[in-house]
Amino acid sequence: MSAILWTVIRVLALGSALVLLPLGVGYVFFHRGEFDRGLIYLFGVCAVLALFEAVYLPFFVIGRTLSAMTAVYFVLAAAAALLGFFLNSKHPKPPVARAPLSRREKALLLAAVLVAAWQIVRTTFGAGTWNIDDAWYLGLANTALYTDDIMRTDPTTGFPFNYFEHMGAYLTYVFSPWPLYWAMFARLFSLTVTVLMRTVLPGFFIVLFYYVVYRLALFFFRGEREKALFALAGLGVFYELCAVAMNLRYTWMICYPWMGKAFGPSIICPLALCFFILIEEERDAHRRRGLWLGIFLANVAGCMVASSSAEVSLMLLGCWGLVYVMRTRDWGAIWRLVLCVTPSLALMGAHFML
Repeated sequence: MSAILWTVIRVLALGSALVLLPLGVGYVFFHRGEFDRGLIYLFGVCAVLALFEAVYLPFFVIGRTLSAMTAVYFVLAAAAALLGFFLNSKHPKPPVARAPLSRREKALLLAAVLVAAWQIVRTTFGAGTWNIDDAWYLGLANTALYTDDIMRTDPTTGFPFNYFEHMGAYLTYVFSPWPLYWAMFARLFSLTVTVLMRTVLPGFFIVLFYYVVYRLALFFFRGEREKALFALAGLGVFYELCAVAMNLRYTWMICYPWMGKAFGPSIICPLALCFFILIEEERDAHRRRGLWLGIFLANVAGCMVASSSAEVSLMLLGCWGLVYVMRTRDWGAIWRLVLCVTPSLALMGAHFML
């Protein structure tokens, strides 16, 4: 009984960290009521992932330990989150009046929640979770935990292997250390990597995925909540019907959400697009600058999560950016967009050159 209680406490602590750290970091940038709390949280998700890339790279190059990197990262992230909550408390906001949900909206929301809950249960308990990349993702994280080094041991053999010296061959994993990010959480919250990524995190990731889908639907339907909820429920059913094979890429977020190639293209890349399309109707200069920064952080975060995110971000933002410039004649958006996608361009350029 005590073991179960201790596990529940650790999972709740992890959940608190996954909610409070991004939200607090988001408040560092937006604490005067510029955006709603949901968008600030999504901005913070990109910021904490981008922060890890900035902390990881020097530790990887100089060959320091995972323990040292974990300590530095969480000190910086916690300090930034505390600063964000402090700044937010200094700027009280008037209560926002929201219209209550209608009966149809409640029914649509219930349908979406039931479908998402079923997908969480199905994924958590092992349906559709096999994939050859599993061994690599979980192997890298477990190897880092057991050896306490950062990409200095081959997870397939257990022998010393300096990935820094073989960067060209392993560029995908060197600059996209998604497994090491969760190895830190596994160490901090005393959870095994397999349990953390296969059992604990899928529910959180799927909920986050559907929230990003809802935010996009809300924009496309011009703030009409009922239509956005209908789209959310419909897409949930569509994903459930289609999530029957591992090679259907648009259902990766349902089949194995703990993998970087699922989380990045399904959450981070659409989030970068969400920030960009919000710029189109934003007239406040400060908010526009914040959204441009969000696109940049989403590109850094995408590179950290999976190299495929860089490619998807470039395609999404390139297509939407071209249409935006042709329609609005806002030529200044070209150089801003180029600056924002610089991380993705650099990673793709490195793939071609190395």
